[in-house]
Amino acid sequence: MNKKLTFSLTLLISSMLFATGWDFPRQDKKRVKLDEIPNWGKDGFTAEIWCRPDEADCGYAVVMRGAFGLPKLSGEEGYGAYLKRADGTEPSGYFNLPLELGKFHHYVLTGTPEQICHYRDGKLLQTKKGNGIPNYVPASPLFIGYSIGWHHKDFVGNVALIRIYNRPLTPAEVASHHELLQAQKPLPSYPALLLDEDHRFNDPNEKPKPASFGQRITVPLDNVVKDIRHYRRSRHFDGRHERKKPLVDFENLEGWKMSYVSGEVIPSFRRSKTFPLWGEYVLCAEFKEGYAPNPDTQVVLEPPAPIRITNDFDAVAIWRFATSYGMPRPALRFSVQWRDTTGKLHDSGKLGGMLEVGWGLKMVPLKETMKAGSEFVSITFTGFNEPKRLLYLDNLIFYERSKAPLTDARIPTYEELGLPNRPETILPTAAEPTNVTLETIAPNHWQFTAVGTPSGKKLCYDIRPATGTLSDIQTTWNGQTFTPMQGGGFHWAMDTAFPVKPEALIPPASPRVKATLANSSITDNTLTLNWNYLIDNTVNRKAKWILSLKGNTLIIDLASD
Repeated sequence: MNKKLTFSLTLLISSMLFATGWDFPRQDKKRVKLDEIPNWGKDGFTAEIWCRPDEADCGYAVVMRGAFGLPKLSGEEGYGAYLKRADGTEPSGYFNLPLELGKFHHYVLTGTPEQICHYRDGKLLQTKKGNGIPNYVPASPLFIGYSIGWHHKDFVGNVALIRIYNRPLTPAEVASHHELLQAQKPLPSYPALLLDEDHRFNDPNEKPKPASFGQRITVPLDNVVKDIRHYRRSRHFDGRHERKKPLVDFENLEGWKMSYVSGEVIPSFRRSKTFPLWGEYVLCAEFKEGYAPNPDTQVVLEPPAPIRITNDFDAVAIWRFATSYGMPRPALRFSVQWRDTTGKLHDSGKLGGMLEVGWGLKMVPLKETMKAGSEFVSITFTGFNEPKRLLYLDNLIFYERSKAPLTDARIPTYEELGLPNRPETILPTAAEPTNVTLETIAPNHWQFTAVGTPSGKKLCYDIRPATGTLSDIQTTWNGQTFTPMQGGGFHWAMDTAFPVKPEALIPPASPRVKATLANSSITDNTLTLNWNYLIDNTVNRKAKWILSLKGNTLIIDLASD
């Protein structure tokens, strides 16, 4: 009786020693998401996990969609590991080992361009030949305790350590790390260590109290770029420049500084190429919840020295990109400060919140005209009511609004324009009335015909579904037959990152796309064709064409799921 009690207490105390880290109880839907995971490149890789599974069938402890995941618990007989290469192949592994629930285990996955190695508790389990570097997906977060729908259950237990390296750990390093983990000692640091989430000795949800808590501190900025993903500048801005010259373009942050009250918010400012607008860089501003959050605290961004405004102005404008809008409703707002020629300090007032996602120009008219020789001194941010908020700024402009009389901006009526002159369409009117018919010529062959009255001129559209592109439509007029929409049709976007890059689109006539006509129907001189499209032999999409003829114009509506 006493021996059993002593043994039970020993197990309980041992488990409590490792009770820090992220805890995932059975009935809790808790999940942890880490964004902006650093790029590990293509030369080497290691993922290292120290976790305690409490159920045998509870999915992934750690997973990054499109890259890797481990361990995956799906039964009493062992665990699995997931790895996806850049070419789409998945050399995943499964290992028949006792799970020993309620006990911490050390899981390691290493890879080089030549091989993959799996370890548990310091011992090498398997070596596979072939590329062992997981695909890096910039937009994919790392989930902890959440199986992202790839298993019918989410992880139950505790995850105390996650490390990612851009080189493989050696067998000796893996064994040494396992001994240090068992002894509850810190692991060594390496230049190749990209992500170090070691919470064996602290609660990851507990914010550390900064040494300078409560003090207003000033931090210098620099030109270091820490972007994880870049998007090309919008083609609509190619070769274009602001009509009004900006005073500040944020291309150079050397000498700039930010000031804030330590502990009330955690701000950072940096140059970024993530969402370029007018120039090569924009300003990325990030605000995280502090040790003692204060939504009304102020973060002040200042240039190296006040910047002289060389023109009169009665308006202030700045470009702003908001990344998201949800709950709680973001209260973040910002304003611009300047001193007039007498030295008096002015504030623009709120230059816009986070309501509109994406780029937008935020402008404030002033009640009076400021004289040239005024100086821009700062931008102030406040309203920090979210755990994290990210936004981008570009081109701060001080300008004088035009006072010229308004031009006539009346919109002509349809009658004044002369087009359209039919209520059902904006298409041009045929030169003469037409008699329109739709006829089934043969299986999978239909023909629209428009015959003019009184000339008797005939225009024919032949539809022969074969390729799933608009090249399946031919037109005959005055004895000549041609293909008016050669190569047209659906362009398929397999890359879910937004905005979709033009080079990522699969064109309609690509050999990667196979189209099959599922069925057809005719209703009131309207032809409907239902298609099945198979892309890369893996993705199925249903789509339809709806065709009708008005006058001499063939109208085609394309829709896809």
